[in-house]
Amino acid sequence: MSDNEKPRSESHSESLWEYVFSNKYVLAQDANDLWITMASYFKWCDNNPLEVPFLIRSGLNAGTTKYMKSPQPYSLDGLCLFCGISIQYLRFIANGKDEALKAVAERALMIVRTQNLNWAMVGVFNPIIASKLNNLGTSDFGNDEDSSVNITVLGQGAPPLLSNENEIPL
Repeated sequence: MSDNEKPRSESHSESLWEYVFSNKYVLAQDANDLWITMASYFKWCDNNPLEVPFLIRSGLNAGTTKYMKSPQPYSLDGLCLFCGISIQYLRFIANGKDEALKAVAERALMIVRTQNLNWAMVGVFNPIIASKLNNLGTSDFGNDEDSSVNITVLGQGAPPLLSNENEIPL
């Protein structure tokens, strides 16, 4: 095996698609079932870190590739795939009338957001991608309020423009 080949570790990490492909969806019957499934997704992410290639640039091993483990980012897409639900359904229950389901959905959304932002703040995840995925900079906590600033000029507005610097009153 050359230095650039990825060694197959004894504890092979399972890809999300492998998990989704090998498991049948069982729709949660109540809020507790949904929470258990969502918590299983978070545990799956924690137990299946990403193996990221890292090129050694100097020293005796320059030019070789090593693999470092990096935390698996939580995502809404991954959570929904794992749980067998759509993102639209997750948003529906997060805004719905069933308080127990609403609490579970909100908790899961907060966990995804917190993990993304915490790892981005310490430089493990890309902060720009994490902030875009979590809608930072647009509006806080998904509020639909207009975040633009409106300026209204009262009175006659700006003074007339001068044609040259000699017209400046001293």
